[in-house]
Amino acid sequence: FVRSCRRRFSCRSRGGEGVEFVGHQGPVYGVDVDAADQFAISSSQDTTVRLWRASGGKALVEYRGHSAPVWDVAFSPTSYYFATGSHDRMACIWTTDRPKPVRILAGHFADVEHVKWHPNGSLLATGSCDKTVRLWQLNTANQARLFVGHGSGVSAVAFSPNGRLCAVGEEGGAVVVWDIAESRRLHTLDSGAGHGGAGWCKVTSLAFSPDSATLFSATNCAAQAITSWDMHSAKGEEQAKVFQTKATPVVQLECLTEALVLAAGVFTAVPGAGNP
Repeated sequence: FVRSCRRRFSCRSRGGEGVEFVGHQGPVYGVDVDAADQFAISSSQDTTVRLWRASGGKALVEYRGHSAPVWDVAFSPTSYYFATGSHDRMACIWTTDRPKPVRILAGHFADVEHVKWHPNGSLLATGSCDKTVRLWQLNTANQARLFVGHGSGVSAVAFSPNGRLCAVGEEGGAVVVWDIAESRRLHTLDSGAGHGGAGWCKVTSLAFSPDSATLFSATNCAAQAITSWDMHSAKGEEQAKVFQTKATPVVQLECLTEALVLAAGVFTAVPGAGNP
């Protein structure tokens, strides 16, 4: 699926056929697909969230509850619940069969730009420009954890598949890894230095390997690259490998296996660089 600054987004099947999803009245900021690949969900500047049939692009439901642009949306592991984060400083939990939110999560002091479900589906992480990440219980909507002390706004969030770690990317380039059970900071990784960056260097995406042993990070530094971090090293700061992406800013990472990472981005041609 491809997010868009237009009022539509698109997907391409494995066979190469593309489908466009048209209906939002503003730019589309968040897109996710359910576990069975049957439904897609999108969030927009128009303050709405929409559910679509993945094959064919038919609009099924329009959800309203936010009073400002909705930056992110994510299905839970069961695909019955989904979560949203908005410019109105709220995060909401919804069910696919109700047009209004079933939980409203209030507590952030700035935009909620990222929502991410824990692998067990009972916890939701929300990342905000207020430099905090909060973990919320699905059943009660109570705050279970508060991760503070980040140097800048939160730009990415990822859980390890074993459910023990939460990685937080910052707009300033750092990556902080938290132990969820103990609510303790384990590692602080200089992602900007790992990518050869200088100055402002935003973390754009994070992803753990399926065995939770390696964390991958991407930034929009001048030297575009993806860095892998060994979570088993003494300080978690050992760079296992750096993957150069030339002039391509990476916006999304996905680990398919321990040895295969999928990176998505927009290619930027560099004049005179012999771009393929």
